[in-house]
Amino acid sequence: MIVSEIKNRTKIHKEGGEIPASSFSVDTQVAYSLRLGGVKELRKHNIGSLLLESLKDHISTTGQEHCKAINLHVLTTSNTVYENRDFKQHLHLPYYYSIRGVLKDGFTYVLYINGGHRPWTILVYISTWGSALANLSSCSIPHRIYHQAHSLLCSFPP
Repeated sequence: MIVSEIKNRTKIHKEGGEIPASSFSVDTQVAYSLRLGGVKELRKHNIGSLLLESLKDHISTTGQEHCKAINLHVLTTSNTVYENRDFKQHLHLPYYYSIRGVLKDGFTYVLYINGGHRPWTILVYISTWGSALANLSSCSIPHRIYHQAHSLLCSFPP
């Protein structure tokens, strides 16, 4: 079973942080998955993964274009199913859960959809630019600079 709701981004839990970035409009929505669970004997049959994929597909194909992310809270020991479905760890939540009187840590996970993205911080910029530079071959950089400079110079009248 999966239980989820779609909320306006201004109404998500405070521990969700900025999901998605505050630069999105006020009517931007976020799907919050309250519960994902199954019968213990069937847990190794990828049913949870299928439910998450079904939720993502449903939101992406039913006119929910204002919904930019799916987020959830989970015990730190139960994160594999989410990481295998491209969810990214957003926040660490120390002592978030109390299970039989024992405090346990949790994580907030998020999957951005429909063009949503996390807030742009200096680390995100560095990561994005570093990734882009890593994908360029070293010989192509001077070649690209030359061609860009040449086309820019040629665009000016003599």
